[in-house]
Amino acid sequence: MNNYLVHDQFVIFFKLLIIFLTLIVVFISVDYFKAHAIRVFEYSILILFATAGSLLLISSYDLIGFYLTMEFTSFCLYTLAASYYKSIYSVEAAIKYFVHGCCVSGIYVFGSALFFLGAGTTNFYSISALIFNITQNTKMTLPAVLFSDLSIFIVASVLTSILPLFKIGIVPHHNWVADVYEGSPMYVTAYFSIVTKLVMVIALIRFFFNVLPIFIFYLGEVFLFYGVISVIFGTLAAFSEQKIKRVLAYSSISHSGYIILGLAPYTFYGLSASLSYIIIYAITNIIIFTFLVTCLSAKQGEYRKYIIYVSDLCLLPRQNYTAAVCFSVALLSFAGLPPFAGFFVKLNIFIALWEAGHTVITVILVIMSLISTYYYLRFIKCLFFSPNNFEILPVCVSVANRGIMIFFTILLIFYPFYAIYLDFFLSHLLLNVFFCDF
Repeated sequence: MNNYLVHDQFVIFFKLLIIFLTLIVVFISVDYFKAHAIRVFEYSILILFATAGSLLLISSYDLIGFYLTMEFTSFCLYTLAASYYKSIYSVEAAIKYFVHGCCVSGIYVFGSALFFLGAGTTNFYSISALIFNITQNTKMTLPAVLFSDLSIFIVASVLTSILPLFKIGIVPHHNWVADVYEGSPMYVTAYFSIVTKLVMVIALIRFFFNVLPIFIFYLGEVFLFYGVISVIFGTLAAFSEQKIKRVLAYSSISHSGYIILGLAPYTFYGLSASLSYIIIYAITNIIIFTFLVTCLSAKQGEYRKYIIYVSDLCLLPRQNYTAAVCFSVALLSFAGLPPFAGFFVKLNIFIALWEAGHTVITVILVIMSLISTYYYLRFIKCLFFSPNNFEILPVCVSVANRGIMIFFTILLIFYPFYAIYLDFFLSHLLLNVFFCDF
């Protein structure tokens, strides 16, 4: 469409995946809506618009189109975060998200203006082709680049990169994540964690590797820095948290770091590893949030007891082992323990970094992965092994939600049997993203 949108195999696959994940999120939230007597009309409209914006976002091939679709999606997300208007925490979360988002959007627009000033266009391909032509007459050393015609593109790249990095919660653009996860209703947090994270990662890949492939050497170093500090911060920050949502929020920051680190080597293996990681991350979150949304539908007599803290998991009955086991498998996969899918996708990230010569960073990531095991196992301890001195909460998992949890748990357990086909398929899709040769 006049070079504003692309519609290749890569985009088609992830559009279908986004639609599928959105339907799953809506489906697992039905019991929550019934239990809380929530009007679903507004929620359905907002989810519909947010998903439509997401589909356009990953197809965007122009700086202006990228910005407009990102903002269209973001406005829906701001409203979703504030959808439980009776809660001051929900409104506060939406305001924080909105204020941070506005600041970052302004920076992105300024960077886009610099791109237009230097290239006379906002089209991804045209900008990249112009930069490539300039580099033919420029030595690609840092001093030479800074004092050449490429300097304006360097500044523009730094400014525009903040928006996609902010949206996936990379440190130091992470301040909104924990508050928004905690303040938003659980079904909205599920949408943020399952669908929005995937959308923003795909948009990030499309943006960086279509606009700025010439600067990939420098971008790789930036990705390494952002990724390492995100993994370290997210892992350590989760230790002091007692609330389930905040633990998952800081865990999300840590996982975003792993995804970014897979992009740093700029190899098909690394990019495929990052895509595999975000897909498995979404699948794992489906299991976790299906369990949590079901728990929040529980009632104790005439009163409703909310599962807010990790220690509250001991209030759940022991008889529903199917849901509890699926939840535990998802947590162990997040921790990166074998033989679950999380172990293999993390291993692929480590191998990509190791082969690129980043030995020290790989060792740091392995240590952080081992440390993160503690707070994931804390969930399982409270669920199965903590003494319960209070009346248990009756939790009835619907047949549909139980089926969803079992199906995606099987995908996590049997990942080694289809991993090679997934990696091959994703590598094939990546050929449609890049116009430069490896």
